[in-house]
Amino acid sequence: MGIINHGVSVLTDTLDGKVMDRVIITIPCDSTDAWVVAAYDDISNVENVENPWKEVIAKSKYYHGIRVRRDKKSTVAYAEFLDTVVGQWNEVTEKCLSAKELERKVKEKSRIDG
Repeated sequence: MGIINHGVSVLTDTLDGKVMDRVIITIPCDSTDAWVVAAYDDISNVENVENPWKEVIAKSKYYHGIRVRRDKKSTVAYAEFLDTVVGQWNEVTEKCLSAKELERKVKEKSRIDG
């Protein structure tokens, strides 16, 4: 969580206060790959996996039936992951603090602006 907090403080210090009223910052721990793994696999400490792409997703040519390249991430693969990540969002937020925090901020912002 320290890396996330540092990233948020760097962005907050850099951006104008007025802009921050309209901005929701989310910094997924080790990228959104952790969110993908959380949606597909039963790994409770997924944000502790140092490189989810390399260590989980790209261990073979296919990840849950989706073609992935070991050394190269692609928008095509992420597009295929999207429906499952959305469909398993409750699982993702239970396993990933960054996703849970994003959800909290979006809901809070919706109440304020709505």
